[in-house]
Amino acid sequence: MKKINTETATYSVIEKGGKDGLTLNQLAERNAEYVAEISRLEAKCIAIVAENTALKSAKEIIRYLNANREEASFCGIDDCHIDDAAEAMITPATDAFLAELRTQARNELIDELGSRFTELSKTVEPPELRSGAAGAAAFVSAFRKGTELEIESSVNDAAIIELKQQYSRLQEARYDTPAVKDVIAERQRQQSVEGWTPEHDDEHGDGELALAASCYAENFALFSTWQDGESVDWSDAPQPANWPWSLEWWKPSSPRRDLVKAGALILAEIERGDRAFATDAKERGGVLWLK
Repeated sequence: MKKINTETATYSVIEKGGKDGLTLNQLAERNAEYVAEISRLEAKCIAIVAENTALKSAKEIIRYLNANREEASFCGIDDCHIDDAAEAMITPATDAFLAELRTQARNELIDELGSRFTELSKTVEPPELRSGAAGAAAFVSAFRKGTELEIESSVNDAAIIELKQQYSRLQEARYDTPAVKDVIAERQRQQSVEGWTPEHDDEHGDGELALAASCYAENFALFSTWQDGESVDWSDAPQPANWPWSLEWWKPSSPRRDLVKAGALILAEIERGDRAFATDAKERGGVLWLK
């Protein structure tokens, strides 16, 4: 249902809940812009189609000449056909369209890098890396403005490559901390020393690995009086009631070490779950593991 005010020449589409009306003149201007844009795009498509049709003809000419060189030369048609083929290879509309696509893709990549650097500048550790990410984000912003000018493509491409490499270095440094290294090292130790290989872990479903991780984390929480300067024999920590395995596998070490073990066990549980999900998805259509 439309309501038209003849005095102000506005309308609103009530059934759509519209509140802001447009004058008929504004609608006409907008429609004219749409029509002009459609016409421009249609003309571009027609030009590109024509160029590519000519290219197909040129390809056939070149293929014929290549297969019949002696005959073509003898008949005196070699030069004229080559000229026709060469002329057909001049494709300004196609070249302009491809340049437009390259510019759009380049700008989208720059914008994506800029947002990633900005996010890193808020979260990356240590602080010196954060300032580096902020500086990179500022450079991306300035470079984005520069791409709106006519800068040589090779300069743009080289700068983008450098930005991607710088982002990769910052991203790697983000996870190159002692804590991350120690958790991964503990996970590797569990496999090589304790024999907790992926095949072994697959035999311990029902959240056993996660439960064991929670026990080490709980042990840290209950026996963290070391923070107050008191002496605690960490190795004497009693086995938690919800420890999923036999006593021989309960091996408290130190506050930080227990947290590292908890992290490694959680990592093992995630990996086990991923493997189980992959198998289940293949056999029965999957479970709600990734949601």
